[in-house]
Formats: sequence, C-alpha cells, structure tokens
Amino acid sequence: MRFVDAFQHTYEYALPGQELIKRDRAYEQANTFSNLISVRYPWLNLLLLNFGYHNAHHHMSCLWHDLPALHSKLYGNSNRIVLPFPQLMFNYHRFRIERLFNGQGEVNTAAGID
Repeated sequence: MRFVDAFQHTYEYALPGQELIKRDRAYEQANTFSNLISVRYPWLNLLLLNFGYHNAHHHMSCLWHDLPALHSKLYGNSNRIVLPFPQLMFNYHRFRIERLFNGQGEVNTAAGID
C-alpha cells in the first residue's frame, strides 16, 4: 500500500517559514493520479480494495467498491491520470541505482559498492 500511495500525488511542498501554497479542486485533480494494478483486468484492483482509483476517491465520497464505476464515469478511457502499477514497478527497479547515486538515498560503500 505504501508503494502505491507514494505515486498518487505530485503536490508542491512548503518548507517551514514559507507561505502555504493555495490549492483548489483543479490543482488537486491535476496533481493526483490513479495507479491501477490492472486496467485490462479490473478485478485485480480488488487486491488493494480499489485503492488505486485515487482520482475518483478525491473527487467525492464514495464507497470503495463503487470507485471503478465513478472513475469510469468521470474519466472514461482517458489514461492521462492513470499510472499503471506494472510500469511503476519497472521504473522503480530500473532507476533505483541511479536514484541512490544522485543523492536520493544512501549508498553503503562499506559493502563493496563503489
């Protein structure tokens, strides 16, 4: 669940002492993404109780089992807001070493990794 949750928002952050950024519904929707386990086999999304239908979840109060229908009603077949889970996993593993050596994590050089 944490892995899925990590990719659902691209909100700007404010450092302590900075003015808070004004966010409205349009900003929220433009910076919220749905990351479905599968678009082709929607039943697989039940493994995470439809947690991947995040844009629909932000749009209005809705029971978890109704999120796929609300998502379909709001966005149809648009893939602009959908980040498929398999692609997220691929990118996570593909760029892991690069992230570490670019200062986005810690590298344990004592383990023989230079």
